[in-house]
Amino acid sequence: MFLTILYKNESGLNIETVSPDERYFVLSKSNSNKDSDLFLVDNQAKGQKPVLLSNVEHDATFSANSFSKDGQTLYYQTNAHGEFAQIWQYDLTTQAHKPYLVA
Repeated sequence: MFLTILYKNESGLNIETVSPDERYFVLSKSNSNKDSDLFLVDNQAKGQKPVLLSNVEHDATFSANSFSKDGQTLYYQTNAHGEFAQIWQYDLTTQAHKPYLVA
């Protein structure tokens, strides 16, 4: 059995979740106790660096929940848009973020 290296972690990132088809995986980085970032990696894009998904100007926490069954939507939790955490979705095709569940 041979193992294939999909991503060499040289930045201290943590694996959050993997898409059902294993094409995409999400990494996280904790910057402080009130700030973290999410990154997306596409296994089919050779040599691609992780793409920042949590691009906000202020401190906010982000964590990946899961992918949709078809692997085209990432659901994640963040407090970037209010005092309390909300579930947002990221469409991998359009690269659009939008609220999924806001309390």
